[in-house]
Amino acid sequence: MDSRITESELVEELRRALENAGPDDAMTTKELAVHLGISTGSVRAQLPAMIASGQYEVVRVMRKRWDGIVNRVSAIRRIA
Repeated sequence: MDSRITESELVEELRRALENAGPDDAMTTKELAVHLGISTGSVRAQLPAMIASGQYEVVRVMRKRWDGIVNRVSAIRRIA
């Protein structure tokens, strides 16, 4: 992804990634960042506005850590 992306383009890419994930799927900030090829900080900066829109929510999901331990972590998903 181009490093000169605008804020509105970033928000649109985040929304598109979450819509393609499906209403029952959630993505962590790291998963979104990897998917879009941007930093996790860029993703986190946009999440409050997306959640405030009422179209997205924060949920807890199970993810495996690098050492194999499974933990609950925060993720965002589209509200169906």
